[in-house]
Amino acid sequence: FTIRIYNDTKSKLHFQWRKRETEAEDQDFLSTCDINDPEQRQTIQQQLEFESQFFKFEEITGEIWPSRSHQTVVSFEPELSINYSENAYLYVIETGERFHVTLQGLGLAPDAQFSVPSINIGHVFLESILEYEVVLENVGKANVEYYLEKKSTPGLIFEFTPSEGMLPVNQKTTVHIKFIANHVGSFNETFTYQIKGAVNGSPTISFYGKVIGPTFSINTKSLDYGIVSYGFMYSKTIEIENKSEIPFDYALRLSQDSSFSRREFAIKPSTGTIDKFGKQQVVIEFIPVSIQNYQLELYFDIS
Repeated sequence: FTIRIYNDTKSKLHFQWRKRETEAEDQDFLSTCDINDPEQRQTIQQQLEFESQFFKFEEITGEIWPSRSHQTVVSFEPELSINYSENAYLYVIETGERFHVTLQGLGLAPDAQFSVPSINIGHVFLESILEYEVVLENVGKANVEYYLEKKSTPGLIFEFTPSEGMLPVNQKTTVHIKFIANHVGSFNETFTYQIKGAVNGSPTISFYGKVIGPTFSINTKSLDYGIVSYGFMYSKTIEIENKSEIPFDYALRLSQDSSFSRREFAIKPSTGTIDKFGKQQVVIEFIPVSIQNYQLELYFDIS
């Protein structure tokens, strides 16, 4: 806003905006200063001038020619949605007069919102890395100073860029989010960008979905060697297929019981790694050393 100052005299006048109401108050302040201190001497004049965190004069000093006027611009920079009021005094250097001016303003609450309230990530494989973009827009009448509120998400990584900043009125910014799935299971996480001075809440965005582990298939559900001869080797082959984008390690083992001897069966290879969408053939060799029926279980472990 602006203040117009009129000089109705026939002399040029010089003015200064000051913070104290009377000359006596200025003198009281000056009596506390050490004029022999060079640093203090340099700042004494500034200490007499009006200063405020919220109201700022474009020109703190100036001159006005006779029968002319001068327009002064005052900027108002509120931090909260409250009423502000401060006193300033127009000091005329030639006459020593002071004219009281009350500076008032109402701070408008900053407000911002995301372009979407939530993102459905869906089903994603373990160790997947996904990236998203959303827009954070200033929808209020004041500058928005924002920062991402810290939040713990065990097993999941969310990276926001930028995580803090300032958004002028009518402006927007693109927020980049990187999601890294390090833990199997369902999730629903909400993140908040806190806004300094907000009264209508702060913008939030939610991410939900499910992280799934590797999927695979084995081409048979049972191995039937039929009737075999004692002491001879017989073999069967199975195929393990990785149907996902996640490589995994596997280990094959037989059930633990006393119905057979360990040397009767050999699994080749019993351990290994199957790459994404890869396949692995495994041979199970059987050399019976007893005359009996064999029925046991083959366990398949992955990690």
